[in-house]
Amino acid sequence: MESHYAQAGGLRMHYLKHGSGTPVVLIHGFPQTSHEWTRLMPLLGDAFTLHAVDTRGHGRSDKPDDPAGYTRMALATDIVRFIDAMGWDKVDVVAHDWGGIIASKLALEYGDRIKRLALLDTITTGWPRFVEYYYWFMSPGRADRFFRDHGRAFIETMFLGESKPPCPPPPGSPWNIPRELIAVRPWASAEDISHYVQAMAAAAAHDVDLNYYRNLTFHRVIADAAAPHGERYEAVSQAEMGRLWETGAAGRDYLDYAVEDRHKTYAGPVLWMYNTHLLAASASEAAQRGPEGDPAWDNFRRHFPDLTCAGVPAGHFFVEERPDIVAGALRRFLSA
Repeated sequence: MESHYAQAGGLRMHYLKHGSGTPVVLIHGFPQTSHEWTRLMPLLGDAFTLHAVDTRGHGRSDKPDDPAGYTRMALATDIVRFIDAMGWDKVDVVAHDWGGIIASKLALEYGDRIKRLALLDTITTGWPRFVEYYYWFMSPGRADRFFRDHGRAFIETMFLGESKPPCPPPPGSPWNIPRELIAVRPWASAEDISHYVQAMAAAAAHDVDLNYYRNLTFHRVIADAAAPHGERYEAVSQAEMGRLWETGAAGRDYLDYAVEDRHKTYAGPVLWMYNTHLLAASASEAAQRGPEGDPAWDNFRRHFPDLTCAGVPAGHFFVEERPDIVAGALRRFLSA
């Protein structure tokens, strides 16, 4: 696997490259780096040239100090500039977790640059109602202290399902996540844990992950027949979200973090792969076009009219837990 750098506008982006054939851009999630894709890339390298980028502030890419530079638009534009730097007109994009938030914005703003889009266990423009941890990021000082003091415990919990000592309980941290949602089968090696612990320490030093979350602007979506599209939006401040977290009242409402994009669409083919344990966690059902029962799932159909869905019997990090299943689905989708 080759390690390279590209000048994406004013950002020096690191990426891993492997394979031969049609180019594909891979965008990692949180709390990860391009390392996320190293199990998958050898399984697809015979048919595709895979380019796994480190997004702004992560891995070996530049980490600008300006907190305002970590908006969804800035992160999506980084990928467009990477595409430009590689000399491509249009390219296939595969994204997981936070990478999917970036890739959704990319498709909705720069759809003419994307041939096909695969979204892996991610969201588009709003959080599922059962998720609460993003409120924690808005509580002043909470996440800042946690990542400084409990970085290794966080990584071990995310990728092994447990840590010793464990992460602090709420309100100190929200990472008491059911094991079946994150690590159904053991997959993380000592090398994986070491890589992500070091990457998290470097990212936290620059407040990178805090910037990603704190640049999101949240709104409640309220039905209103007199408003455009039959809905109006009520802003929810970070201060309010922090108070809701501290008082144990987080997660009762659906919050949308991209109301400006709610009625934009991308017409190209989209594959949505989700871990099947999300169904029970979000009180949803598996319908023909993916999970139903939460507004966050409805957004996939809202934004992507040419949508195909596939459930994966694994945890959230199924790119690494079950690369065989992911590679098979991507091979079929990207070759269509």
